[in-house]
Amino acid sequence: MRATLQILILILTTTALNACDKPASTSTTKPNSPQAKTTRVKSNRPTEKPTLAQIDSRVIEIISDQTGVRTSELTPNINLKKDLKTDDLDLIELVMEIEDVFNLKISDEAAASWHTIGQVIDFVKTNYKP
Repeated sequence: MRATLQILILILTTTALNACDKPASTSTTKPNSPQAKTTRVKSNRPTEKPTLAQIDSRVIEIISDQTGVRTSELTPNINLKKDLKTDDLDLIELVMEIEDVFNLKISDEAAASWHTIGQVIDFVKTNYKP
């Protein structure tokens, strides 16, 4: 998965650089449509080390930043792929952000086992040492 991640980062970087060279276009895409989905690699949330009590809310904030879905709409039983329509790249970005925020190393197998937001939260609660 790490090699795949490096390739995807290279592709995204190249695409972003090429997009900077093109003039902005007008779009008729509605803000809440699937085509309007935008993904951030890095959260704009505070960078202080979260406490154990903040794990749930911080994981939900990270997922909100990655998917564009409001935190108030995210609950532990929501399925990452079915309900939030995340793809493999979204999952890789989620893993990277959680690794950064919680100072964790997440194996490919662990990340592949995440199906719901609750499973992500449980993983962080089990492995995070503040």
